[in-house]
Amino acid sequence: GLGNAIPFHNDTCGIENIVSSITIADCRDIADSPSTVMIYVSDLNGNFKTGQVVITVVDELPANFSVLNGSVVLDVNGDGMISASSLVSDAVDNCGVEYSSLDRNSFVCDDTNALQTVVVTVTDVNGNNASVVSYVEVLDTMGPVVEVYGSVDLHLNSSGYAVLSVSDVEMMSWDACGVFSRDLSRVLFSCEDAGESFLVNLTVTDVNGNVHVNTTRVHIYDSETPTVLAISSTVVLLDENGVGMISSGDVVDGGSSDNCMFNLSVDVSNFGCIDLGNVSVMLIGTDASGNVGSDMFIVSVVDEILPTASSALNVTLELNAAGTRDINVSDVNG
Repeated sequence: GLGNAIPFHNDTCGIENIVSSITIADCRDIADSPSTVMIYVSDLNGNFKTGQVVITVVDELPANFSVLNGSVVLDVNGDGMISASSLVSDAVDNCGVEYSSLDRNSFVCDDTNALQTVVVTVTDVNGNNASVVSYVEVLDTMGPVVEVYGSVDLHLNSSGYAVLSVSDVEMMSWDACGVFSRDLSRVLFSCEDAGESFLVNLTVTDVNGNVHVNTTRVHIYDSETPTVLAISSTVVLLDENGVGMISSGDVVDGGSSDNCMFNLSVDVSNFGCIDLGNVSVMLIGTDASGNVGSDMFIVSVVDEILPTASSALNVTLELNAAGTRDINVSDVNG
C-alpha cells in the first residue's frame, strides 16, 4: 500500500539533496489523486532547481484470500441459501477489503444430485476483484409430510379376504423434492382377523432417502351374510312313542356357503303326533361375526306305526231280561 512519490532525477556532477512535499504515497492518497508534488533538487556544486510534478496514486493489486467448501441444508419448501462470509477465509488486501460476493447463493432440490460450483469474488476498496471457485454440497434432510386417517374400516370380500391400499390410509403426503415410495406394514387380512383391529404403519420415503412413518388403526369386519340353501322337503317318521326329530346334521343342507366359517341350525327340531302333515322349518346359517342367513323347507311328519291291540281270552256275559247284552270295548280289551 506504499509507493515512491519522487520522480526520476539526474545531474552531471551529482545530486546532493532532494526535498519533496510528498515522499511516500499510500492508500490514503488514492482518493486525492491526481495531486501536485513540489520538488527541490540541489547538486554538489550548489546548483538547485524546483518544480512541480503531478502524480496519480493507483491500487491495482486485488485481495488475496482462500475459500472453504460449504454445505446448504434445504428447508421444508426445498430452498436453501448460503452467504459469501461462510465461504471466504483469510481475505487480506493492501488497502482493505470492501465486500465479498457469490455468483449464486440460492439452491433447490435439483442441486442435491452433485456438488455445486460457486464462484467467490472479493472486491477491495479500490474496486479490484479476485475470484476463486468453491464447492457447495446441497443436502435434503427434511422428511416427507405424512397425514393418515385415525382409523380405517376394512370389510372382507366374498372370498374371505381384504386388501388394504395406501389410499385407504393416506389423507395426504408431500415432499418438496418429491416422494419416492409409499409402503404399508401390512396389506392382507383374512377371516381369522374379523372382529379385530390392528396398527398399520404408512412409511413414506422421499427421493433423497428421508423417511416419515405415521400409524393408523385398521378394523376388520365380516359383513357377508351366509348363503343358506335348504333341500325342498324331507320326511320325519314318528317312533313308537309318537316322537320324531331332525337336526342340521341331517341331509337338509342343499349347498349353503359363506366367505368364512359358519354353523347351520333349524328353528324346529322335535315333532309329535300333533304335527302330522307338512310343517315349515327354517334352516339357519350363522357365521362367527353374527351374520345370519336362512332358507325354508318342508318337513312331512308321518306316523307309520300300527296300533297294538290285545283281547281277553275268556269273557263271561250275563244276558238281560230280554235275553240280550251289549258288548263294550272294555269287556274284551286285555
